[in-house]
Amino acid sequence: MNLINSNKEETNQYFEKLSKNGHVHMPLAEYPFSEKFGWFDDQFGVSWQLNLEKNN
Repeated sequence: MNLINSNKEETNQYFEKLSKNGHVHMPLAEYPFSEKFGWFDDQFGVSWQLNLEKNN
C-alpha cells in the first residue's frame, strides 16, 4: 500500500499506529527523495509506504 499525505502530523500518526507490532524497513524520516518517508510491514504482513507530499 502506498499512502501519500500532505499533513505531517497525520503521517506521523499513521506510521506509529500502522507499524505497531510490525517490521520497519525504513523509519519515518527525511530522505533525498522525500521530505518524510517510511516503509514497513504491518502486523498482518501488509507492506506500507508512507510519503509526505510537499505543499506548494
